[in-house]
Amino acid sequence: AVAGPPVEILLRLTDADNESPGDADDAVPAEADPATLLEEEKEARMVGLRLRELHASRVTVWDAAAGAHRPVAWGDMVILLRAPALKVESYAKEFDRLGIPLQAKRSGFFQSIEVLDLLNILRLLDNPLQDIPAIAVLRSPLVGLSLDELADIRMAARRERFWTALLRWHDMERERARADGAAAHSAWPRVEAFLKQFQRWRDLARHSSLARRLEIILSETCYLDWLAAQPRGAQRRANVQLLLTLAREFDELHQQGLYRFLQMIEDHHETVGDREPAPLETADAVRLMSIHQSKGLEFPVVVVADLGKRFNVSDNGGGILLDDEFGLCPYVRPPDGGPSYPSLPAWLARRRQHAEALGEEMRLLYVAMTRAEDRLILAGSVTAKKAESAWADHAAPQPELWRLLQAGSYFDWLGPWLTHHAGRRDWFHAARGHTELWAWRVCREADLTAAAPPHGDMTSVPQADLPSPDPLPSLLARLAWTYPHQAATREPAKTSVTALRQRLADVEDDESRPAAWLARERFTSRPPEQGTLDAAAIGNAHHRFLQLVRLDQTADLAGLEAERRRLASAGLLAAPEVAALDLVALARFWSSDLGREIRARAAWVRRELPFTLRLGPEDCPEGLAVGVPPSEFIVVQGVVDLAVLLPEEIWLLDFKTDAVDASSPEERAAHYAPQVRLYRLALERIHRRPVTRCWLHFLAIGRTVSVPAHPAPTGPEPRAANEPG
Repeated sequence: AVAGPPVEILLRLTDADNESPGDADDAVPAEADPATLLEEEKEARMVGLRLRELHASRVTVWDAAAGAHRPVAWGDMVILLRAPALKVESYAKEFDRLGIPLQAKRSGFFQSIEVLDLLNILRLLDNPLQDIPAIAVLRSPLVGLSLDELADIRMAARRERFWTALLRWHDMERERARADGAAAHSAWPRVEAFLKQFQRWRDLARHSSLARRLEIILSETCYLDWLAAQPRGAQRRANVQLLLTLAREFDELHQQGLYRFLQMIEDHHETVGDREPAPLETADAVRLMSIHQSKGLEFPVVVVADLGKRFNVSDNGGGILLDDEFGLCPYVRPPDGGPSYPSLPAWLARRRQHAEALGEEMRLLYVAMTRAEDRLILAGSVTAKKAESAWADHAAPQPELWRLLQAGSYFDWLGPWLTHHAGRRDWFHAARGHTELWAWRVCREADLTAAAPPHGDMTSVPQADLPSPDPLPSLLARLAWTYPHQAATREPAKTSVTALRQRLADVEDDESRPAAWLARERFTSRPPEQGTLDAAAIGNAHHRFLQLVRLDQTADLAGLEAERRRLASAGLLAAPEVAALDLVALARFWSSDLGREIRARAAWVRRELPFTLRLGPEDCPEGLAVGVPPSEFIVVQGVVDLAVLLPEEIWLLDFKTDAVDASSPEERAAHYAPQVRLYRLALERIHRRPVTRCWLHFLAIGRTVSVPAHPAPTGPEPRAANEPG
């Protein structure tokens, strides 16, 4: 079993004499100096030191699966807080200093320093005439200017934008060095290198994606290497990788430029709030969670922390109370304009609600204390004055009800009880002690300066990762190693049908339709503004019209014209799109034999039908391949222009707005055949019936070309597919 009493009080006195005179000359690292810490960071360090001591001393806990005791692991420990949101970062920082792995849900991704650095350089690339991003980038490790150097630059143009001042200072320093032969300013090399890099990064916008630009910035500035050398380096690098992932997803889905990416992040932050930082995969880590999250769970070692925090009873204030028993309870405002005071119902309602709030807090304390299986640690901070007065004077085996209702924190309930059972009124003046039921440790400022590795505990590094006595053979073996699945590294895990088909062509389609997953958004977003439409916009207009037109109105040109006016008046088509529609070509199709067949089966017709398909190498149609191993797969998304989902079969039709030579539409159809076959494969797997007829219709020349519906390749059943209602 565990050594000593299973319940422990971890108490931090906040205003006692903390240091002896002899401690003043001892050198204390800045990051270990308690004077530089916030109150929550001090308590986090106190808890971390105790948990590290338990782990190092190999205190045993009961393992129910093995039916025996074993040394405690980090994963056996949990820290419970009443409201952890504002304290997670403090615990994460202090536990990292102590070398303790911590797993906790938290926000603050977009506010982390490393993410702000990269977002600021992106804002600067989008528009250099922004003072805050400009100064932030120049001060950041990306450039590394000091405050004095920034002040010198500011003086070059005191009333202009900071970027203007930077360029003017750069020109002035260059001319001064040429004219006088004087030594360059201390900031000159860094500014010169940054301006050259900055111009190159802006030029990348013409031929590189957003994610690629970020990767180049990180590579040229060695920013990831710098982060690795900082405290919590692994977490910071993970945040940067998460930002890169967001940029890649944006490039793949939107492709709308740097400004739109920054606007998307700002909109997300304003509407949804910040997001959780990148998680670190840690199998054995101390968990930090709220008391509410711990309901129904049990843990070998439980730390109930922050017991000295005052209860939040702000809901009982205000000028009006709404109570279940007393109803609407206002305050009274005297006629002479004096201070308002509670009416009798408000006074009674406030007392009742305060008692209910304290009852809920007591219930949460009970929940937290009963989560422990082997060891319970109750931790918190309190002033020595309060401990000496409230705890010692009110010590009692069972406090009176009125004293329970006067409590402002959990320690106001526990303190008097602990004093009564400690057998001495000043037990908290002793550094440590114990009774038959519980033990205590009192922590003062000097105790928090215990040695802690600055960037983690190196004693936890596995011996297998340390250099061998003769490292040369192992180093050569590592350098000669090659990844066995190179093809998979060049294949995206998620792609579109259009992207796969474009591998077969040297140029992109003239049609240039949006990515498949934007199909739902493009018809609900704002139509294009007034102006001349390019070929891509004209193609989009025709596809928009073909999706929204009523099939019973497509029999003749008059019906199509009526539908065009209806969609324009409803705001679903902009004026340039309305003018770009070739109704003659559309009427020619719908009056054809195929068009009449489709209209006769209008109840079975589905238009702009999105799908998601699991595609392995064995599933690919002829002429189309994916470079992944046989055991792997990619996720392909696409949109079928028109499908007729008959009870026993499916018809498939894809409209094209290409400028096609009327003499050889079959050659162009062969270009699209792999794409149509992928559509067929998806429809057959989703709807469990064969696609018997496939067509490509070229609107520009009014020709319909049949694509052979070959039997679907034999492959595994779909694991991810969908058909929206």
